[in-house]
Amino acid sequence: MPLNYRLAIDGDVYEKSAWNLFLQSAFPSYEAFWLKHVIPLTTRPRDIHFKDDAALAAEDKNAEDIAIAQLHYTVLKHLTMAYELIRAQGSDELMLFAGLSALTASQDVAFELLQRHMQRGKYDPWKESPLPGEKAKSGKDARRKWIKDHNYPLQRIRDYRNKLIHGRMLPRIFDPGGIVVPTMASVEKYVDWRMVTNVARGGAASSSDFTYARTLLQDAWRETLQYLEESWRTYLLVDCNGDPPKDLKGRGPRRGRDPDGDVASFVKLSAGTLWELVPASHSEGRCEED
Repeated sequence: MPLNYRLAIDGDVYEKSAWNLFLQSAFPSYEAFWLKHVIPLTTRPRDIHFKDDAALAAEDKNAEDIAIAQLHYTVLKHLTMAYELIRAQGSDELMLFAGLSALTASQDVAFELLQRHMQRGKYDPWKESPLPGEKAKSGKDARRKWIKDHNYPLQRIRDYRNKLIHGRMLPRIFDPGGIVVPTMASVEKYVDWRMVTNVARGGAASSSDFTYARTLLQDAWRETLQYLEESWRTYLLVDCNGDPPKDLKGRGPRRGRDPDGDVASFVKLSAGTLWELVPASHSEGRCEED
């Protein structure tokens, strides 16, 4: 039976708002994953809270499923903070500092979620960071593994954020339209502020090396949302052949089938705007071998 839930109606207050603000247009796979992996863990239609361990076990679910669902929601909350900062009328410096921090936080949580989902059973669901000498794999291990294995995705955004937080202040130009800062590609050229402040006395600032702080954050926002949407389609919403559902195929790279074959169903877009769970062939919770 189809699960006739919609994020805009059946999500919590933050999910309903985010669906209208940016999820529907830029990250619709959030809803597809929510329907496929989160809804079955809750006590809906009674309420939106998670089931207890006994109820989960009866449906072949466990703490790992809850951990992944919590990470999924956390990605949304960090994105919402970044979105609100972009829209806010206030200090451009605060917007850029806090906005890039929120975006990189959403990326970190997404990397952990993706790795945990792709290698189920490897990472302790309730351990976020390892203690010295511990053998159990943590969320931090999962995040680092994903980043390394996928060629450090979105790294230029993280590097820029790290310069804001851990380095000296960036040089900036005050303009009627807002604060202008070095672009991500040129920021290393302007560690010496005199390259900006002393242009009349031999500095070498180039207008193409600078952009409005708000524009920089908006570009980082779009790049992050594109990565998340493509990654959700490519790695989290796949059928037994390793393909994204027909109606969810996008520009992201297609991957081979998960060697563990743990994808037992896929999500497709049904008539209107409802999502349906469509069971795929499976054996003991795994896709059948041909």
